[in-house]
Amino acid sequence: MTRATTFHLIDDDEVYLFITSKILEAISPNVKIQTFQDGELAINYFKGIEGNSSDFPDIILLDLNMPFLDGWGFLKELKTLYPGIEKRIKIYVVTSSDREDDLGLATEFNELSGYYVKPIKKDELETLFREIVDSNLESN
Repeated sequence: MTRATTFHLIDDDEVYLFITSKILEAISPNVKIQTFQDGELAINYFKGIEGNSSDFPDIILLDLNMPFLDGWGFLKELKTLYPGIEKRIKIYVVTSSDREDDLGLATEFNELSGYYVKPIKKDELETLFREIVDSNLESN
């Protein structure tokens, strides 16, 4: 049996978190989802795992505009906490912002695997899921 593909959804929109979780569960029963309603809560989770790479998710879907700690702040904090994360986490910005300055800033973060403007579609989530499953199979 293959291990579950793990997603962390970091977004302050409860409806988005619910719908995206349901879509991912419909794509595969072999998915593990953890949600955080702001970047600060997610950073606190990462601080608590103390670098245990098996606790890192396969994919992070990250909103930019959140209270307390926004998506950019989350990326900077994560990079500071774990500058040499051994596990390759695919981080995708999923935001309502299509502003040129946000799109430009995204290119400055090598950690980002992609940028999606909401709403993210089911076929896009299926593609992300398939990429991770395929790369996990290759590494085994």
